Amino acid sequence: MNKPAVIIVFLLITNWVVLSQPYPVGNRQMSFTDPARSRTIATRVYHPATSSGSNKPFATGAFPLIILGHGFSMSYNAYLNFADSLVPLGYIIVMPTTEVGPIPFPSHENFALDLSFLNTHIKGLNGNSGSVFYQHVASTSAIMGHSMGGGCSFLACAGNSNVTTMVTFAPAETNTSAITAAAQITIPALVFSGQNDGVTKPSENHIPMYNNLASDCKTFVNILGGGHCYYALSNLACDFGESTSSPQPTITREQQQQVTFSLLIPYLNNMLKNDASQGSLFLNRLQTLTTITYQRDCLTSVNETQPSPGFIYPVPFSSEIQIPGSYSLPATVKIYTISGTRLYENTVSEKQINLSSLEKGLYLIEISDSENTFVYKAIKN
Repeated sequence: MNKPAVIIVFLLITNWVVLSQPYPVGNRQMSFTDPARSRTIATRVYHPATSSGSNKPFATGAFPLIILGHGFSMSYNAYLNFADSLVPLGYIIVMPTTEVGPIPFPSHENFALDLSFLNTHIKGLNGNSGSVFYQHVASTSAIMGHSMGGGCSFLACAGNSNVTTMVTFAPAETNTSAITAAAQITIPALVFSGQNDGVTKPSENHIPMYNNLASDCKTFVNILGGGHCYYALSNLACDFGESTSSPQPTITREQQQQVTFSLLIPYLNNMLKNDASQGSLFLNRLQTLTTITYQRDCLTSVNETQPSPGFIYPVPFSSEIQIPGSYSLPATVKIYTISGTRLYENTVSEKQINLSSLEKGLYLIEISDSENTFVYKAIKN
């Protein structure tokens, strides 16, 4: 394992009092075929295992899936810090090794399709008894990417409802445009940006992408003094490119990764493992870390000053809720977690709605018709 990443994981685990032991990191070189494109996708897979090393059996359990896209001219080796930091906590990380560059120049569209295909295909292998992934892949997933891989993550997530969340690190504009594609992304998103990134300047790349996101819940993290390459391990191509850019980072690689993982891990634990306490930790760190500034745009509260057009009932509810009689039908109903993640959206033609599939907990319920839009808070027991 990479030593700095191990230290980060140890500090994070002890800080959060995680009771389970870290999983050993298994790794595999695998290839998958996308029949729609007759395309073979070479891939590195890192997963919780019974022991560390190549081609080791999966550990018992089903684990959230992370598809991680690399930067331009950067191999998977540059991202072993992600494997070392996340796999021990119970995540599967899949890194396609396609479209590296510089010759031939990468196809952004094909790389984005690789990311999207791997997310869907590997989830499907959870039900294939002949696959090493059999009964080891959870239903939640993230598409993540750095630089070119970040921009391609935007392309992969555009109009894609089979992904739980998107996370990008210094995303670069792509061809076709990631900035334009952002308007088609509705899943929760987290964008990391280095204040001193001279390679993909925030004002020209990260910020326009974030602003165009149609997500109900999105967060932008600006790492003070942070650079472009420091999310990953040292890489000749990236480091050389950054050395010729301006401005230069004013913090170290280790400092930037420590800030990144201190936010990334609780975010993923909340989004992919439905751990509400980790969601609270993520929000707390956003507000208290002195090494970042941030922007967060999420539906996380009820209407406090607008008069209510009626009340939903019963509250608490166990399986069904009743829409207030003042709403005309059809009406649109959206349901969010208290941290702003949208779980449900439907246009209903009846006043009674069956929500038995929801887990117990506190939810925000937005109801709208041609005249009213109101957000209610409700508990399912």
